[in-house]
Amino acid sequence: MKYIRIVLFCLMLVSCNNRADDELLTIAVNVEKDDFPLIKEKIVIDEIIQLDDSIPIGNIRKVIFHKFDFFVLNKSQDEILCFQKDGKLKFRIFSKGRGPKEYVSIQNFLIDKYTDELLILSSDNKVLRYSCSSGDFLDVITQEGSSMVLDGIRLSKEMFAWYHMGPDFNLQIQRNGQTKSYIPFVEVRDMVFAEKAFTGNKDYSLFVHGTSNYVYKIYEDTLTPQYYVDFGVYKVPEQLYESPQQAIGIFEKQDVATKLDYISVNNNFFGFSYLFFPQSSFNIQSRYVIYCKESKTSYNIHSNYLFPVYDIVNDKFLSIVTPSNVLTSDKLIIDRQILDYIEINKIPEDANPLIVFWSIKN
Repeated sequence: MKYIRIVLFCLMLVSCNNRADDELLTIAVNVEKDDFPLIKEKIVIDEIIQLDDSIPIGNIRKVIFHKFDFFVLNKSQDEILCFQKDGKLKFRIFSKGRGPKEYVSIQNFLIDKYTDELLILSSDNKVLRYSCSSGDFLDVITQEGSSMVLDGIRLSKEMFAWYHMGPDFNLQIQRNGQTKSYIPFVEVRDMVFAEKAFTGNKDYSLFVHGTSNYVYKIYEDTLTPQYYVDFGVYKVPEQLYESPQQAIGIFEKQDVATKLDYISVNNNFFGFSYLFFPQSSFNIQSRYVIYCKESKTSYNIHSNYLFPVYDIVNDKFLSIVTPSNVLTSDKLIIDRQILDYIEINKIPEDANPLIVFWSIKN
């Protein structure tokens, strides 16, 4: 009897721990307040890397750091550039066209860390596989169905998750030839899609979609809401998505904060960007939130040269900093180390971006 009680007690603890892990947490964002002054003094610049100027870089859509290489989606030229840790260009993938080994345009890309492969998601629904070490083409995977694949992540050796633009669901998880679908597609809510919809660590992955304010946790092949981002009076009420006219009309009546994107996570922080839509205005602003897990505190950052964050690598944030932004910004908000780096190395205003690793000290 005593043994049975011990076993039941242990099972109860495990059950309670699982419920705690799956508890829906609310991240309250004070949209009006710019919290950058609160964290500016806590920012430590760990490393600055100048990217090779041999190929001009325009609109950077996404950056992934993998095995000491930087993989950059240069959307201006519709190409993937791979840079070594010292910033020197390693290889370039540019294979635009309509041939069997070509992409029409790059919708997105990802790194399969289990196979060490780079996957380009083409707008014609092909997935092109390349070697991460050399950039050599491997083969093409044709996705089933007619919906566009927007992003993806390898969950394990047996499982892959794909973010779809409908027509019926937003998320599909494939495991050993079996497919499970999640989150019904709502056109008004989900036609605006996230560029970096997934992030993860060794234990689980997170997923966002459309203009929903929920952040979902993917554990094995189960999906549960992990965070709800509360923008207060600036949020779009969920019920309005049932009426397209009402959902669209709210942007004409008030300021709106929505569209979670560029999510990143580690043991201490969860970060994401969002868009702020001023009432009846095209002056859309991208903002960034850093959520501290331990204190359950969120910092809302308005436009700044270090944001958005493209990834969190171990305990360091990865940002893209353009020399022109630094040289033309208010010097009081620029870190002295970045200014010194640009001045000492005589980096011109029109030079390629800098990759900056930085952290937040306690």
